[in-house]
Amino acid sequence: MRISTFFTVLLLFFFGSASAALAHDVLVDQVPNDKAVLETAPEQITLTFNNSLIDIGEGATVMNVLDSAGNLVVGDAPTITGMDAVQEMPELEDGAYHLVWRVVSSDGHPISGTSTFAIGADGAAMLEQLPALEDLNVANVAEDAEDADSAESTVDAEDESGLPLPAVIALLVAGAGVLITVIVLMVRKSK
Repeated sequence: MRISTFFTVLLLFFFGSASAALAHDVLVDQVPNDKAVLETAPEQITLTFNNSLIDIGEGATVMNVLDSAGNLVVGDAPTITGMDAVQEMPELEDGAYHLVWRVVSSDGHPISGTSTFAIGADGAAMLEQLPALEDLNVANVAEDAEDADSAESTVDAEDESGLPLPAVIALLVAGAGVLITVIVLMVRKSK
């Protein structure tokens, strides 16, 4: 009974700690915040994540800004620096805007999202009147942000866990080695 309890605790520890490593990165801060009402146009938009992002080339990282009519007003490639994606902004007119973004997570998978912000004294009212992104008929710009989980990775061959296949294999081999060692030691000790 003692060996089985120890073995169960060891399995829970191994698989419990591995599951945290299998999760995609998440957005932890953004400036301006979602639904922010600003007095003046922002000089840049910054998205900060919980891990360093991967910059794999043109088209992988996107930060598009759309006006209330669905017109693309900013579509340049943002700069990736560690955990931050930064989009330099031109001078925007007063109004409400959608931000549609996609970055490559540290696990190699694309993650994406959307937010809104408004500029000007009537910003709160403009945000309330801002049409939903799907109502603007801009599927080509917002497609990846609407369905991040179905996006395919453009990095290495990966399994469904989010880790590159060699990392998953290495984790499984290491875990099996630890388990075998523990079992052998427990059997020797019980004799």
